[in-house]
Amino acid sequence: MTRMWHDENNCLQYHPLMEEVVSEEELEKKQEELQIAIPFHLKLFVTVLTNGRQPWSNTVVHVSNLLGPVESWFLDTHNGLDTQNGYAILGVDTQLSNILTLSRDGRIRVNGDTVDFFEFVTMVNRPFNPEFYNFEKFKERVYFPFSMTKEYYSTLPDKYKFVDKLTMHAIELDPKCYAYVPDYIKMMRHIAKKVFIRNPSLGTLIPKELLEDTDFVMDVYKSSQSILFYASPIGKWWSDRVFMIEALKSDVCLIRNCSEEIRTDREIIDMIIDIDAASSFQYIGKFKEDEDIVKKALFKSNFTILHYINSDFLLNNRELVLTILKSNGKYINEMPEAIQKDRECFFLAARTPYFTSKVQSLYKIIESDREDFKSILQFNPDLLEKTIFKDDRELLKEALSHCGFCLRFASEEFKADKELVLTAVTKNGSALMYASPKLKDCEEIVLAAVTNDGKAIRFASKRFSNQKTLNCNIY
Repeated sequence: MTRMWHDENNCLQYHPLMEEVVSEEELEKKQEELQIAIPFHLKLFVTVLTNGRQPWSNTVVHVSNLLGPVESWFLDTHNGLDTQNGYAILGVDTQLSNILTLSRDGRIRVNGDTVDFFEFVTMVNRPFNPEFYNFEKFKERVYFPFSMTKEYYSTLPDKYKFVDKLTMHAIELDPKCYAYVPDYIKMMRHIAKKVFIRNPSLGTLIPKELLEDTDFVMDVYKSSQSILFYASPIGKWWSDRVFMIEALKSDVCLIRNCSEEIRTDREIIDMIIDIDAASSFQYIGKFKEDEDIVKKALFKSNFTILHYINSDFLLNNRELVLTILKSNGKYINEMPEAIQKDRECFFLAARTPYFTSKVQSLYKIIESDREDFKSILQFNPDLLEKTIFKDDRELLKEALSHCGFCLRFASEEFKADKELVLTAVTKNGSALMYASPKLKDCEEIVLAAVTNDGKAIRFASKRFSNQKTLNCNIY
């Protein structure tokens, strides 16, 4: 504390504490007078460093204007601070707006708030206020214990930003201060490296000269691979095969910035497709026409890259198309229109879960064969709604056996058909909401519905709400 206090005190602009220290005997006498034990660190301060001084300011809250001389300390039991035990008043400012006190439990407070005396004396973790200091003396200080944020640093007078140690301290506490540091500090390699490693998003602030420097980029890369997102596109590393192979293992999308030689290296393309085909495929250039690469990428990406595939490639690889559609029919929407209208392809896709077609006219394909259409209802019963078969009782029953909610698009006649409604509510109890009023009042129908889903009772007619027999069956 001694060294830090001297460092702080010597560069104060106003009234630094330079009073002669008091003797231990004088301090013991004051302690007896106050009947309060004086903490060790306060004793050390006034017997080794300096005695306090008379108040000189009501705007600066600092030990140099709040700590009064030892002889001025007194016990106050009348100002509401502690009417029972009393406080020792250690000092006040000129207008009594700030007050430094010592309680009987040994706590030092400023305006009632407990403070760490070490921090109060040395300004540890407190905002840096340039108005306190003589700048010429401040440039020579050694310790920078202040708190600092980007917002605060940005408001400092420029001359303080050129105090290297203060700026280094600010960057250490908040790397975002780097946005406001002088240019010559931004060019310091170790500073730029430290800032980037702690906050890679600040890469846009690193000078262009550093981002073009091979030694700097490759040095930072060892700690943070994100540097390549900001590195110059003309850097030598983009053509360094060994280096880029390792980099691509961490981020395949870097291939887009690599040299032509790297981007046309089949071995490297194979590698990134193996690692992440979905992310890398759009950047592989001429290899999008390579049948082996494309097939490999399709399977590695679980077919999510279909929208990048050339239409001619799909039209010329029917077996591949059928394999894709067999795995998930939804991919038919990513394929050329000729494939979408192909009867075999369409039915194969429709027999898989999650199939949907964005083109209404294509449903004419499945309307062309009733038996084939019936075979896909177990996978996609909702398809019935968009076809001419929705009024076909047999097909509707088949659809309802797989999804009771298909009752919603049935005709009023079918909604009043007991057999169809029973099929629907047996599969999905809440399908009762679509039944005719008469069947909502049918005990057999309601019982089947609530057996499947107890909450379906809310769709039954009112007369069932208080029936104990039905309720017993529900629960």
